Amino acid sequence: MRVHSDEFFYLEMNKLVCDYTMYFPMIFNRNFNLDMFLKAVHHVLDSMPHLKSRCKGRFWRAQWVGFEEHKIEDITEILEVNLDYDLKLEDFYSQILKGFILLEDRKIDLEKEPPIKIKVFRDKNSKRTVVFLCIHHAIADGRGSMTLISLFEKTYRAIKNGKTLPDIKNYRKIPLKLLKDGTFKTIKNTFVKKESIDSSEIATIINECKESTKKGIDEFEVLRIPKEKVLELKNNNKKYNYTTNDIIVRKMLVITEKLNIPMGDDKKYINVGIAIDNRKNIKEDIITVTNYASMSPFYFEKDLVNDRKEFRNKIKEFKKNASGASFSKEFMLMSFFPLAIQKKVFQGPVLKMIKDMSCKGIQTTNVGEMTRFIGDFDETLEYLEFIGPAGKFGLPIVSISLYKGDLSIYFRRVNDSTGICNVIKNMFEAEIT
Repeated sequence: MRVHSDEFFYLEMNKLVCDYTMYFPMIFNRNFNLDMFLKAVHHVLDSMPHLKSRCKGRFWRAQWVGFEEHKIEDITEILEVNLDYDLKLEDFYSQILKGFILLEDRKIDLEKEPPIKIKVFRDKNSKRTVVFLCIHHAIADGRGSMTLISLFEKTYRAIKNGKTLPDIKNYRKIPLKLLKDGTFKTIKNTFVKKESIDSSEIATIINECKESTKKGIDEFEVLRIPKEKVLELKNNNKKYNYTTNDIIVRKMLVITEKLNIPMGDDKKYINVGIAIDNRKNIKEDIITVTNYASMSPFYFEKDLVNDRKEFRNKIKEFKKNASGASFSKEFMLMSFFPLAIQKKVFQGPVLKMIKDMSCKGIQTTNVGEMTRFIGDFDETLEYLEFIGPAGKFGLPIVSISLYKGDLSIYFRRVNDSTGICNVIKNMFEAEIT
């Protein structure tokens, strides 16, 4: 079974609809060895040749083309900074993040460069090192990217402790032997609709669906919630047995309903896009640095947005049946046609549909508690978070991660001329206080 994230899909999406470069900022203490880290990255990239190749369109589909000579130095930039020694970790990182956002070359152009590059900030005073892993969505989703980082971590520890380097065999497509592990269930949930929602019944949240003339500006808004507050939120919803993600999705629905009120329409449903990871259907222990997740819309009746019990029942049913591929099955089918035909279809009705949907719902990606998948680089990693893709139209894409219980929520949109990222961040912050 072909993964529905063929490179062409992300090439065209990146040009027309989204910025699909994702970022994983990692803060290391003074004991971190950057040279060993880069050696670890080099070993992993050697095991996965497409990670050091560019993407080239052909007649039928895209293809990875290797560079004649690829060195780790070619994808790494080291910047020396000199910040106050006594800065708290949060303030230190905030200043580093501002500097990173100003870097014009942090985004990845798949047709000119590999799908991964590294930006390093080294502080002379605190001896801290901040590594920004820039990863293009074409080679991995959020969970797949964490799998890649975990390989870096395991290899780093092996190098540092003089152990044998890990053997790496990545599965970019679902092997036939995994059919018994749930692929049939994925296909069934993808193509057999449980509930049909007419798009005309979905409320429009904002009218601004045109791409702004503020070219090249990538808007970041972030809300960080400490572990204690996260536990308080869960305790307040203990009666309904909400997960952290359930709480976030419900708050997003409340915000969506409030944004819809000034629009004055009488549509029945509002929705939030939820990324579903199909790795849940794979029982074998395999390396999956690829795309096994995609967006699935969660529809909810606007008039019931404050009914917590109804939300609990609906989200429970959604998680049971959603495959995560429902939104992407058209792209799966489209990938069987030559690129020229795909491109014509994509630039016409598909682009129009995506623009329309970007004004009708917030898309969310939650990679969960990152310590479940990524080690501490031999006790040198102090903090890690996930900054997901950015849409070019309508509402921002929201990316969610936890590290040691602390919650990080990013609101990201390219060319945000309306300030909608800041509006939604402030509304969300008001909802949880």
